[in-house]
Amino acid sequence: MEIGETKEKVAIVTGASRGIGAAIAKKLAEAKAWVVLVARDRARLQLVAASIQKNGGKAWCLPADVIEEKQVREMVQSVVKRFGRIDILVNNAGVGYAAAIPETTVQDWDLMMNTNARGAFLCSREVLKVMKDKKIAGSIINIASLAGKKGYRHQAAYCASKFALVGFTKVLAIEGQPLGIRVHLVCPGGVNTEFIKRIRPDIPPETLIQPEEVAQAVMFLLQQPTRIATDEILIRRFSSEII
Repeated sequence: MEIGETKEKVAIVTGASRGIGAAIAKKLAEAKAWVVLVARDRARLQLVAASIQKNGGKAWCLPADVIEEKQVREMVQSVVKRFGRIDILVNNAGVGYAAAIPETTVQDWDLMMNTNARGAFLCSREVLKVMKDKKIAGSIINIASLAGKKGYRHQAAYCASKFALVGFTKVLAIEGQPLGIRVHLVCPGGVNTEFIKRIRPDIPPETLIQPEEVAQAVMFLLQQPTRIATDEILIRRFSSEII
């Protein structure tokens, strides 16, 4: 069985303007995929696209807010109109804030649930329709978190959103399997991003996972032999507690 191939495949990466999403987009471009960069910040998307193109990769910026159903639908339609297909979706867009439960606002709760869980649902639903209609044996990869496997103090809303994403991913995998669509879950722990620096300044920077290391895990999943499937990958800092 041949190893999975990404060359010339069309890949959508949400939350691609920074951090893990930008790293994944760059790795996909290095592997010769056509990468569609999705996020709200057009200026930062353009910087990522410029970096990819400078290194000979192919990238297209498509600003959209993943919590808005109409914008997600239009984004997916735009990709299909331009390329005629979608082979890979990486649901990476996410937000997080740390607060004790009594200090957690409804607004913050809703923003995390909407971005981290609803956004992945909306993007997956629309891409799944395309893959099913066009009979594409594609791949959907959801970037969750170890906070979707374990509770963390002062991260109730964030954990709830990631636990929801983990549960959704399991059902998506079950429904995608008969269609030949592979669904994977990647759960990293503390990654060297703006988010972790804000909520966990106590973690020594040299112990943090690098965004590029999460991107390598994504590429591993996409390049596996087609006869096997790795349902999920958990990545933790070596110095952290074993899950």
